[in-house]
Amino acid sequence: MSLLQSTDTRGVFTVSVDRQLVTTILTENIIMLNEGNEMKQKRFDITIKYYENLEASAVAINAWRYQPEFPIDKASLQIKEVLREIRLVEIVSESFIFSHDNADVNYFNIISIMTNILISGQRSWKTIHTEYSVSLKSRIRTYKGFFSKILKDSFQNIEIEIDKSGNYSYFVGTVLLEPSRIDTLANKKELIGNCFYLYSSLEWENCRNLLLSIEKDFVEHNTKLTHSTLNYLSLITSFCKDDTIIMRISGDGDEYLTLQLFTHQSNVEKVKSIVDYSCQVLLNSSPPSDSN
Repeated sequence: MSLLQSTDTRGVFTVSVDRQLVTTILTENIIMLNEGNEMKQKRFDITIKYYENLEASAVAINAWRYQPEFPIDKASLQIKEVLREIRLVEIVSESFIFSHDNADVNYFNIISIMTNILISGQRSWKTIHTEYSVSLKSRIRTYKGFFSKILKDSFQNIEIEIDKSGNYSYFVGTVLLEPSRIDTLANKKELIGNCFYLYSSLEWENCRNLLLSIEKDFVEHNTKLTHSTLNYLSLITSFCKDDTIIMRISGDGDEYLTLQLFTHQSNVEKVKSIVDYSCQVLLNSSPPSDSN
């Protein structure tokens, strides 16, 4: 199977969707797939959404995530007050009909846009990784650590194994995403996982304390130790000040993938510019080839 036609941009327009969404920019990708002797047209929408009222939009924002990650129904008045100053820019790559090919192209779209964002800016981004749950301690687990060999060999990184009760432990870690090293990474999927992406003025030497704080203040382990939840609502209201950005990947994992960037209202125009530019770089590039 091969992709024969490059991306075609139908245009950019602004619409008033509702009081939560400020504007939506819609572009359509049309890709021709050669499947045997039959030419099939695969269509993908790339949509950029701007959210002003995150409290009113909480269900939509967290639709494809675990509900306790954004527990707006339990939020204090103080949290809600701070949340009014936070904005969200969301990029959506959506296919019209499910197939493995469409899922692959959606991942290509989101990872390409994310990579363009990560190599922009005056400072290097950092990934902040948390485990899905605590695990039993072992010498092998401690020796192997948290990150893949590729990430360890490609980037500066910090891993911390935190002791928990009952001979369990929990890993948190961070990777310094220097733009020059991102460019040399052959498989950009190594950059995704159970993590979020942080753009801030925090110095690298202070990241160990940051990891300990995130596990202590923002991660909740359930009583059966089968799942650990990162509270993004508390996270963004604590960190999104000045030009700090918190970015995460969401969606259903197949035909609907999103990239969400949270920032303070004073910084949202800069984030919009970065997102618009990163999407245009994708739209002006060639689509992925499929050798299957």
